Amino acid sequence: LALYLDWAGDYAAALAEHRRALAIPGVSGKWYSGTLSNIAYVARKAASAAAGDAPATRRHRLDDAVTAAGLAADLKERLGDEDELPVALHNLAVSRYCRAALDEAGATRNERLGAAALDVQDGQEAADVEDLAHVRLLP
Repeated sequence: LALYLDWAGDYAAALAEHRRALAIPGVSGKWYSGTLSNIAYVARKAASAAAGDAPATRRHRLDDAVTAAGLAADLKERLGDEDELPVALHNLAVSRYCRAALDEAGATRNERLGAAALDVQDGQEAADVEDLAHVRLLP
């Protein structure tokens, strides 16, 4: 249902359904981390679709995206899910980049990448700007 609601553009309802899915008991960590990744993706789409909303509202949605993506990547790493860990890390990088792009709206692409790299450094022990630089999101 959450995927259909996302497809239909009802991001608030899609997020609610994804969060309900997290409450299902006995779900494997792999599926749980996948749902967290979906939450990050939908929250990022909701922020993008709400271009007319206040920046604080969009920032809150992107904060949710970064949090969910970070949890998903951490869980995939702890599970040893090497097949899907790169996807989760990419999702985290994209979420951080989008948040940096919002915060640095008048900045150049390289400045936004630098801001995203600083965001990564704030949240992790080390970051490599080259890892973020290969993610092509905005011209």
